[in-house]
Amino acid sequence: MDSSDALVSRVFREKVLKWLKRYAPFVATLLRRRRKVFSALSLFACLFVSVLVLRSIDGTAYEAAVSKLDQFRTLSTSPQPVIDSKQQLVQLYKKIHFDTSLEYPTVYGLHTDLLTVQIGPQKGEKLNSAADLRFYDADPRLVWSVLASHLAQASKTVVPLPFSWYDWADFRDYNKLISVQHSPLNCTFLFGHHFNSSLLLQIETETGERLFDIDRTYYNTENGPELSESEIQDMLKRANDSCVADSRSSQLDSKRSQSSNAFSTGFIVKTLQDQVRPEVYRLQARNYILHTLSLPLSLTVLNGNSGAWQIPIKQDRRENIMQSGLLQEYLDRGSKRSKTRGELDHLSEFDKFAESDGSRHLLVDIKDLKEEKTKAFAGLFTYLQKSDFEFDALAKIEELASRAEFLTAHELSYLDSLRFSTQTHFAFTPKYFQEPGGLKDFLELGRHHDARFFNGAIFRNPDQSLLRLNSMMITFQAFLKANHLTCWLAHGSLFGYLYNGLNFPWDNDFDVQMPIRHLHILAQNFNQSLILQDPREGNGRFFLDVGSSITHRIQGNGNNNIDARFIDIDSGLYIDITALSVSSAMLSNRDAVFFNQRKDSIGTELKHRDPNLIANKTDIPLQELYNKLANDSSHSDEERRQVEQLIQAYKINFPSNPSPTKFYAADQRYNLNHELGLYNCRNHHFVQFDMISTLVSTKYHGVSALVPSKYIALLKREYRVPMKSYGVTYQSRSFLKGVRSWIQSSLLRKLMNVAGRHEGLESVRSPANNLNAEDVEILLRNSAKSNSLEFLAYMHNSKEISTYRLKEIELHFSQKYTAEKKHSLLIQLYNEVGSRLKPIMKDPFIRFLQDRKWNELSSQLELSSDDLSELNLEFAESVIAWNSLLDRKDLPFLSRLSDKEAGQDDGDLNINDGAVDHSIVFKADPKLFE
Repeated sequence: MDSSDALVSRVFREKVLKWLKRYAPFVATLLRRRRKVFSALSLFACLFVSVLVLRSIDGTAYEAAVSKLDQFRTLSTSPQPVIDSKQQLVQLYKKIHFDTSLEYPTVYGLHTDLLTVQIGPQKGEKLNSAADLRFYDADPRLVWSVLASHLAQASKTVVPLPFSWYDWADFRDYNKLISVQHSPLNCTFLFGHHFNSSLLLQIETETGERLFDIDRTYYNTENGPELSESEIQDMLKRANDSCVADSRSSQLDSKRSQSSNAFSTGFIVKTLQDQVRPEVYRLQARNYILHTLSLPLSLTVLNGNSGAWQIPIKQDRRENIMQSGLLQEYLDRGSKRSKTRGELDHLSEFDKFAESDGSRHLLVDIKDLKEEKTKAFAGLFTYLQKSDFEFDALAKIEELASRAEFLTAHELSYLDSLRFSTQTHFAFTPKYFQEPGGLKDFLELGRHHDARFFNGAIFRNPDQSLLRLNSMMITFQAFLKANHLTCWLAHGSLFGYLYNGLNFPWDNDFDVQMPIRHLHILAQNFNQSLILQDPREGNGRFFLDVGSSITHRIQGNGNNNIDARFIDIDSGLYIDITALSVSSAMLSNRDAVFFNQRKDSIGTELKHRDPNLIANKTDIPLQELYNKLANDSSHSDEERRQVEQLIQAYKINFPSNPSPTKFYAADQRYNLNHELGLYNCRNHHFVQFDMISTLVSTKYHGVSALVPSKYIALLKREYRVPMKSYGVTYQSRSFLKGVRSWIQSSLLRKLMNVAGRHEGLESVRSPANNLNAEDVEILLRNSAKSNSLEFLAYMHNSKEISTYRLKEIELHFSQKYTAEKKHSLLIQLYNEVGSRLKPIMKDPFIRFLQDRKWNELSSQLELSSDDLSELNLEFAESVIAWNSLLDRKDLPFLSRLSDKEAGQDDGDLNINDGAVDHSIVFKADPKLFE
């Protein structure tokens, strides 16, 4: 063999051996888990062929390969331990679907979860220390243990905290990219219409795991979808425009070093480009928030709904708990305490922080909300004042500027925002909130996500999206109550509440409103804060973002109808927050009668003027502004086009505009709206003051919330509201009497089984819009027998809040109870029953851990369909028993305890002496006042 042949032989042997070493364990894992069987067998065949080739080349190499193959055979053929009882699987099934408590399925161990590599080519390897970490899963139990322990040690001096989004947002799948060492990653991978299929396969082969799960069928072709020439050019342009190499990570070698690749893929996304598929954009966005997105100004940590702590964040660098040394400090303290097993108890650490002296110096204290009358949730009713709907931003700028050297980071940011907003004409306000509306193959659903925090096509997994939405709402409501901020349910969220105290199951966001004064308090104290749910209640992490144009109270150029958002950083889903205020907007035609009856009593004197306008700068009408721009070289052609387009749109829409105030000047409209107590958001939703002037405490998704006392009238301004409280059909769903929830019409037809087409299911005889108790029982049992798990679990887990709302409806709309009696019973319902409501859904992270545990256990033992039906029937019977006791007015859930024992029995919540007619119950607003 000549020298060139020898070299080729040696290189070939080295490559094959390296291939064997890297992929044999992965193939074994595939076979052991009984997944991807065909791929695993193919790889096994490759191993065998490689051994034969090596045998003909080199005896030593052959022996090494045979040894590796023997290991593979042992891994794939040796019997795996089987669960000796299916009891563990049964219990886990119950917990996943019918238990919403905050209970972790496993403990977090420093040795097993942190210092053992969890993913990638080195999966299962033990690290010597935290300094060896190239990536880690920021499990909330780890991060809270480190953070709470650190804060508990803090002195009276408030020291800014190191921060990286890596510790708080979901980077589980992104870590797979960080883990690769051989696959040639670069910017283009995250900017193509779809993933490069061969590179995707190479990455997933190297890491031994899928990079994503949702919508995999798109890639299920023999060689994967190919990029066209035009798509390649678009990809290159996007990558060149928006991505740069990470200067800290060298990719000159095919194998990146551990130190250079820690927490990095080797490149940095500087701007987001959404003309790609969701699975591509999500990883692009994860890179962006890790390396480019501005850091929050603070962490706001909730103490249930009774208070909050706020910790400022260092702004000069990005440091996760490992990079900042906080993790090592925690580990050092742990070794002093002799943590032999390394198991973390983050709730114990959090309790120590909550009770520490240092925590007292971090308490949020909003001075603008000192007076009791301005506090929300102080009793059954929260009272608003007309002064809450007007705000003088120019006066606020003066007040803040006078004490500029003493302002917090939040106040400095707020001051800058006020200056920008008041100095900018409405024609030029830039769009603040960005949504990935250009996502490909996603049916425009990207518009329901914040662009920065988008994390995949979650709407294609309805179960997961509901968990996320629920977590977001309950944390937001706790945040409001903890800080005495006044905010109420609006639009579709208020409409959903009407029926069972929950959002419509088909809604993919929430809507709330607040007075303009409270929006400014929110901005001054919490804008750009990461809001953290009390870890004793859940693991929600949400970014509070207030727009840059909050002094503009008309629609203007239409770029900024939303004032603020409460954004889930793990999905990009959000709550829209809009403020109501006095403005110069034209009245809605819905208020024409109200306006015409009162306009003559107002007179012509202008008693009120918009305090946020600067004369001859931001108060200029559009036509005058255009004329001014024409003779001003300091303005661009683009600005002139913007104003011209607004003028043209105004001319087109004005003739058909039905507003009763369209012929009034802007300053006249402002004065009229002020005098009449008519307030609007920037999307021109008007309300009359007496519709919202008294807010009522209630429960929404099981937690405290506020609704306007005249919620029926408000809803009728926007929707056609049926008078019935059941038997209503909307969005292909029906709201059923007896189960107090919405059900898909197709599923309802199946469960009713009227024609007897579904073997094993009983038939329902009463009409769907008026089911009797017996047929409700049949419906529930049929859902168990047919394994309609999603519907059954929803019925079971929401039965408390839906019952609460049912009793609230009876009290609100009773014609026999006096207002005083209603008040007494509603207080009793809210305090005694509402305080005991269980969560209606599981914390999303707990569900993730449970699903992972389920996959692990069910790979060894499966439950049959009969087993599942039997389990489901257990919970169907639980709901049936609940309904039976409710019908018999003997439900323990509604029993009174404290007042009965004290001899102060004002009434029994089980019994409704003022029964209502549910066929017309929503005809008019409840009468809650004398």
